[in-house]
Amino acid sequence: MKKSVAALKAYQAEQPLAAIKDQYQLETLARLSANESVYGPTPKVKEALAAVTFDRLNYYPDGSAQKLRRAVAQLNQVDPAMLVFGVGADELIQLLTRLALEPGQNIIVSAPTFGEYAIHAQIEQAETKSVAIDASTGHVDFEGILAAVNDQTSMVWLANPNNPTGVLESDPDIQGLLQQLPKSVYLVVDEAYIDFADASDNTVVPLLADYPNLIILRILSKAYGLANLRIGYGMMDVALAQKLNAVRLPYNLSDF
Repeated sequence: MKKSVAALKAYQAEQPLAAIKDQYQLETLARLSANESVYGPTPKVKEALAAVTFDRLNYYPDGSAQKLRRAVAQLNQVDPAMLVFGVGADELIQLLTRLALEPGQNIIVSAPTFGEYAIHAQIEQAETKSVAIDASTGHVDFEGILAAVNDQTSMVWLANPNNPTGVLESDPDIQGLLQQLPKSVYLVVDEAYIDFADASDNTVVPLLADYPNLIILRILSKAYGLANLRIGYGMMDVALAQKLNAVRLPYNLSDF
């Protein structure tokens, strides 16, 4: 067993709501720890799911997710070839670290932030360098991140809005970081919560055309109320997407 894995502890998932209700004799319960939508998916999604006939369960799904690919590409106004789909953002984080990290390299994160970036770096025997947020504003210390970059840096992770602080960084600030990062360093902007931002148009998708080292992650779990379906996607340079698909499991998403 890898030493980097031997030190890990299994993720402790939330106890099912039904089990908690039974245990404590509760009629209503709101769970806040997983940031799940209490409203669920839209009526149109429910109608689409109700119309599923399940007559193709004996066939493997479309490994390229072509129908979903076209819809997501149109939504974000990107080339369909720039998309990689995963089982939530979790699989994409795993795939990106598998693709980009060698033992002894490092990633840089702004702390506090989502913990999975560091976990997967550890699995790949890479170091995580944490740069504290500005304590007075909650914003990312971009100068601190740039100062932390060295020859062994492979990736910088930026959750925007940040999880758990909810602070949104501006497009110009992120572009400024990209302009100063070495081209060999990937900047992964995790936009899992971008739909909740006051300035939801503050996505950095328009920057993809100019920065081939930029990667953007999105999920359908939060704002779309589809956490149980486990769908996430990444937007990136076409050549990088091709390589990421090379390490992705061939049938990672189901279709009906």
